[in-house]
Amino acid sequence: MRVAARLGSIDALIGLLFIALALVFLVPALTYGFGTMQRIGPGFFPGVVAILLAIVGIGNLVIALRQPGTPPQAIRWRALLPVIAIPAFGLTIAPLGLVAASLITVMIARRAERGPIRIEEPILAIGLALTCYAIFVVGLALPIRLLPAF
Repeated sequence: MRVAARLGSIDALIGLLFIALALVFLVPALTYGFGTMQRIGPGFFPGVVAILLAIVGIGNLVIALRQPGTPPQAIRWRALLPVIAIPAFGLTIAPLGLVAASLITVMIARRAERGPIRIEEPILAIGLALTCYAIFVVGLALPIRLLPAF
């Protein structure tokens, strides 16, 4: 099998993605001081994690070049909805309050599953809002509004 075909396998693409992400985090980490082993600096942890991620990426790339892999399939965009729900919560909590942000987060995340809206979605949203309230407002005393300010 040709090298170009092997570079198109899932293993090779994941390896290249890991290497690219490692570079994205390593370059800014190099601007911070690494410090010493007795007193590590702010760039030490992100730098080490980026280097480890690059090593894993190179390992994936080497495996992909040595043996034939599976070609990539179509992206399942619905599977990304739970990931999209997390920043949606962060963006909506300040203007809409905890209750509405929880409801929006659950509704976006549950769209990953096909089918109609079911009764457990609002119940799950209320449970999420109560849990966040207990942790952040009661437990940590953070000033988070429950409802939007009109």
